[in-house]
Amino acid sequence: MGDQNAPFKSLRALFTNSTKKKKRIQRAKKGSKKKNVQHQAFAGRHRPNYYSGDWQLIYGRADGIPSSLPSMVLPGSLREGLLLRSARPDDATLDDRARLVEEYAIRTVMDLRTKTEHLNQARKRDTDLKLPALAKSNAALAEPVQIPGLNYIEIKITGRNFERFLLSQLSWISYFKLIFLFILGYRMQAISILGREVMQPQGLTGLALATVDQSGPEIAEALNSIIDPSGLPLLVHCTQGKDRTGIIVALVLMVLGVSVEAIDYDYRLSDEALAPEREARLREIREIGLTDDFGSTAEGLIEDTAQHLETEYGGVDAYLDGIGFDRQRRDRLRESLLY
Repeated sequence: MGDQNAPFKSLRALFTNSTKKKKRIQRAKKGSKKKNVQHQAFAGRHRPNYYSGDWQLIYGRADGIPSSLPSMVLPGSLREGLLLRSARPDDATLDDRARLVEEYAIRTVMDLRTKTEHLNQARKRDTDLKLPALAKSNAALAEPVQIPGLNYIEIKITGRNFERFLLSQLSWISYFKLIFLFILGYRMQAISILGREVMQPQGLTGLALATVDQSGPEIAEALNSIIDPSGLPLLVHCTQGKDRTGIIVALVLMVLGVSVEAIDYDYRLSDEALAPEREARLREIREIGLTDDFGSTAEGLIEDTAQHLETEYGGVDAYLDGIGFDRQRRDRLRESLLY
């Protein structure tokens, strides 16, 4: 695939009623503040021991690109090629789109982005189409964004409760300024207030924990979309394919019994995979009031998320029971994704 489009390379009402959850996020933010910085990719580093006994983890590669999920050998291992995570595939070339259908045999695409992200990407696409050089270099720009024959699911993973949580962190002055900008149609300027005053102080880890706490119904909806074998292989993505997508994939892998160490390794592969588009993505990140560390993975995020699930909910199974993704559904997920 072209370096400008890395979509398949492996690998983001008013007030919350829970002061307790706010304090948990603040504690997590403080604990991860020093960790939440830009890190190098794992290339060339020692791979950890993922499993003992009968479990052996092997990362498969195609065309030098790390696979989105580990392929495993021996009984009880993951089925390769059924669940893939990626950055947004909107700008995929014709060859990329063909690979999705013919090589990866994708049936379902799950999009976790917000309305604002969709609007911005649509404007970008319209602008690119008006530039002869870009239109000529990527004929796919003239094609529909959605590939014919694939099933598309849109789940705004940071839903209404998550938005209320973010808004509840603002001062009254900032809150009314944000509302005023939205009313006038200055959507990006309004979002940048949340970026600077709430999201940036929370950091990637704090936002991940807030997603777990505030987006239970949306997470359950995403997980329920994966358990149907007829919808697989499934590609799940957000904008960068590491934050919101990373949470969903991490929860899936936890249900499948994959170690936290192995999940973290897969998550951190995103740094290497996103490197060719880093500068363009950083410009987008800065536009919404965030700093460059949001363009990288956060050290300790997966470990902190697993610990948060254990401390606050009694473990991943108890958390998933609480949001409606019960044992029966988890068993169906294992039947779909494990040998």
